[in-house]
Amino acid sequence: MSGKISNELKIAVLEKKVSTLEKTSHEPQDYREKCEEMEKRIKHLEETLNDFMDNWGPEVQKRRDERDAKWDEMVSVLTIQKRNEHPAKPGYDIHNRKPSEAQPNDDVENH
Repeated sequence: MSGKISNELKIAVLEKKVSTLEKTSHEPQDYREKCEEMEKRIKHLEETLNDFMDNWGPEVQKRRDERDAKWDEMVSVLTIQKRNEHPAKPGYDIHNRKPSEAQPNDDVENH
């Protein structure tokens, strides 16, 4: 009889261990589907990042800075050319008005 009890006890202990393992182990999943889903998400993120860098990345900023510098230089040249086309007459201000025609600005102290 003691052999029968010890076998039943062993079976009960093993069943308890199996039950515990079933509760604590994760559910079986299809890892291939999960990996494919993650690959799609990563691909989408990479495309989004590439689009952002194409529109706003350092190379684009550098090209914009170079373009802005050219525009600033062109505006400066045009301003000088316009000034040379119509130089201020002696005795006139920069708006081609005689000082007597200029409106006094009483609210600002002139130095």
